[in-house]
Amino acid sequence: MANCTSRGRVKKTLAHEQPDRVPIDIGGDAGIVPSTYEKLCKYLGIYDYEKPRGIWSVENIDERILEKLGSDCRHILIGSPQPERISNGLWRQPWGFVLSKEGYCPAEYAPLKNAQTAKDIEKYPYWPDLEDPVFTEGKREEARRLYENTDYAIVAFAGYAGTTFHMYSYLRGFENWLLDMKTNPEFYHALANKIADIAIKISKRYFATVADYVDIIHYDEDMGSQISPLISIEDFRKFVKPWMKRYHDEISKLTNAKFMLHSCGSVYPLINEFIEIGFDLLNPVQPRARNMEPERLKEKFGEKLCFLGGIDTQRLLPFGTVSEIRKEVKRVVSILGKAGGYIFATSNEIPAGVPPRNIVALFEAAKEFG
Repeated sequence: MANCTSRGRVKKTLAHEQPDRVPIDIGGDAGIVPSTYEKLCKYLGIYDYEKPRGIWSVENIDERILEKLGSDCRHILIGSPQPERISNGLWRQPWGFVLSKEGYCPAEYAPLKNAQTAKDIEKYPYWPDLEDPVFTEGKREEARRLYENTDYAIVAFAGYAGTTFHMYSYLRGFENWLLDMKTNPEFYHALANKIADIAIKISKRYFATVADYVDIIHYDEDMGSQISPLISIEDFRKFVKPWMKRYHDEISKLTNAKFMLHSCGSVYPLINEFIEIGFDLLNPVQPRARNMEPERLKEKFGEKLCFLGGIDTQRLLPFGTVSEIRKEVKRVVSILGKAGGYIFATSNEIPAGVPPRNIVALFEAAKEFG
């Protein structure tokens, strides 16, 4: 089979056609945590890299790393106001919620945890300015440069505006997100609608700016634990699916790009729901989560859904040998990559403590066996 360009390889894959090799993605939710990234740079003899941006995943992976490891994709992230450092390693984010330097969202700092009425929601002082130029400034030029000067596939993500229920849990606290569905549904609908209204308006501005150049749109909504979905299918249909579909449908009007859902954990019972919403691509495909084995997913959903991810970051990458990594890459690629429909990536960020030799071995094996 004749060699494809990176962009052509990804497009062929997303059309469920067999490319010359399985395409590779590094970045976004298939990224690298800063401490591991810095060790990888030094391992590869790159010392003049830019200091990592991003709390839990590097947003500015050096182009030399992406080329060395063979990534067929490049990621464009929406612009964002800078977080505000408040105390003790805590940072107030642009929507007003608080993260620790490790990227965790302490429940005691959830800014709407005590809100009770729609009036409390409207009075919240940290709702983003929908017209803030920071969201789109320079983004069309960035996307156009990538599109015209490279052959990489382009993945675009609207950041905090690229989610509804992550944001609900950040603002309200994770437990309150679940409790509000049952104990305060009127409040739940009011807050979900408010978040979705803002997220969609900001996202539409951003995606309209880059739509001419984008191949994949990334939407982020974790719905699984290690052993099951976070909520029942019935509750998903009632309390989550309508907002996810609204976001999908509104943004889809702006672009012909494929739509990727990032949803961690054991989401097998919800995958038909994701397909009904209209998602083309599922990420991150955590193989150690219940019922998320590659063979199960490919057999059941492979004709309707593409996959991005699938390589274990919980045990294989931190603790596996190079031989074990190569064996697993060959196995996963042979399953998910059959007849297209698979972009090779890790199942979430490459975490702290992963030896750089394992990362290099992983992507060398992907190029060899893909």
